[in-house]
Amino acid sequence: MTVTSTIRKVRLDNVFANPDQPRKTFSAEAIAELAASIEENGMIQPITVVKRPEGRFMIVTGERRYRAHLLLGVDHIEVAIKDMSDDQIRVAAIIENLQRVDVSPLEQARAYQASLESGIANDEDGKPCIKVLAKKLGVKQPHRIAHSIALLNLTLECQVVMENGQLSGNQAWYLAKLAPEKQALLLQSIRSGVCDTDTKLKACYDRFCREGQDAHVNSTLDLGVFDTVTQRKANNLQHKLEALAAAMADLDCHEDWDAIDGKIPASQAAVMALVARNVARTACNIQKSMERQSV
Repeated sequence: MTVTSTIRKVRLDNVFANPDQPRKTFSAEAIAELAASIEENGMIQPITVVKRPEGRFMIVTGERRYRAHLLLGVDHIEVAIKDMSDDQIRVAAIIENLQRVDVSPLEQARAYQASLESGIANDEDGKPCIKVLAKKLGVKQPHRIAHSIALLNLTLECQVVMENGQLSGNQAWYLAKLAPEKQALLLQSIRSGVCDTDTKLKACYDRFCREGQDAHVNSTLDLGVFDTVTQRKANNLQHKLEALAAAMADLDCHEDWDAIDGKIPASQAAVMALVARNVARTACNIQKSMERQSV
């Protein structure tokens, strides 16, 4: 259904931000730069708003431009007034934020989760469905949404570290799959430089998993698309692959080979290390393939 709009100028004090806007943080420096650009060149595209009672307008998209106008101290702003449902407003706000390069991974995750909880992505049975949400947002790989939402399992400490740019996406993903107490241990290893490669990171993660049965809080995908028996089989297979990858990563550890130096030919040790690396890599690839195909 096409959403028509009317473009006009309205008083800035009659415009307000969407309280459910997924984006919660705005760079003051970026807003100042945008304000300078608008002052010099004008605003290229009006912000999108919907009518609200008492002649007021709520922003759907364009809050950065609105904030820039506030900074400039102007009285009016050009808006495109649209007639949109609450669901359309939520989807438009999410899409706008996902298209921004500076939106943080946790902001994305919160937006996805809020969308599922709002009911805009329910399946035929009325249950939140990641596949439905992906279709609405134009996301071609639904598992990416599942991986994003998994970041909300991070402890507050890990979230702060991630927001400060001190964690890579891969490090955050492995942390989010662990129980809180295990997250603290892996975070300590990351900060100390023990996990400076993806292979070492995976090995540390698997070691912490083996140290406690409660470690895998979110290591399997449960998206409501498999029947219970199939889901259980998939989960068991994934855990076996994780254990295999961990064992192979351990074999590839240089300390292990140093300990048996002289007991087997160096050439044989090199071949065994190569096999270990290939098996670990294959196990990880199979896991990723399972996650993609499960959605």
